[in-house]
Amino acid sequence: MNPQLTIAQKSVSKVSRLINQIFEQTAKLSQAQREETERFDIFYAQIETEIAKEILYAYPDHTVETKLTGVHGPAHNKSYWYVSGIVGKQNFLGGNADFAVSVAYMVDDKLMAGYVYAPMSQKTYMAVKNEGATLNDIRIRLPRHSGRISDALLLTDARSLRKENVMMTAHLHHLSLGVRVLGDEALSICEMIEGKASAAWLNAFDPCDHLAAVLIAQEGGALATDFNGNEVDISAENAAFATPKLLKPLLQSIHQAKR
Repeated sequence: MNPQLTIAQKSVSKVSRLINQIFEQTAKLSQAQREETERFDIFYAQIETEIAKEILYAYPDHTVETKLTGVHGPAHNKSYWYVSGIVGKQNFLGGNADFAVSVAYMVDDKLMAGYVYAPMSQKTYMAVKNEGATLNDIRIRLPRHSGRISDALLLTDARSLRKENVMMTAHLHHLSLGVRVLGDEALSICEMIEGKASAAWLNAFDPCDHLAAVLIAQEGGALATDFNGNEVDISAENAAFATPKLLKPLLQSIHQAKR
């Protein structure tokens, strides 16, 4: 296995039992208690700190940026990690098992390795640049598509249900076979590469949450761009994922809906 993926797997395995324990305890809380997100943030920070500590133990000269706890290790490093302790926070708090841990590794702002782990289903998605994408060590690749949006099942993020985005979501739902919101963008993108959907779009892009899934998508045969067709990078504000044939119709439909 790629050495960076080995470290990602090792670091996440050390916190997976803790994640499972907290998830089981959270499921027993009342709705009011679940809305006290300060308790979740303490746990979230603990996960990210432990993952960062393990990465820096192996690579003390690297930099690790986590979603909640910020930068660990030396700053402004060409070897850079992006970590999210839980992608799909609302699912986790609601007792929904669709959440994941995300770890991405970059060198000179180029994605080199991506690791997404779903603790409850024990699904491990991995990718190494130019080596393809896998699910539990089995190669996965996005199936071919006709390129017609009317033949596409789409996935998106929870922001698509907000007032400012709901008209666009309704438009895409009308044009396609349907739109689904799973509540975990990283898992949504990975499951798309499995063939469970045709394309996906995100109204907001977060490097810690999404970069690992970007590489898994790219290595699994999808294109990953922002809404203007530029390749996704750490500065992206939004993102779209699809086969080469389907990407242009998807982006055109998004822009039509925004008019």
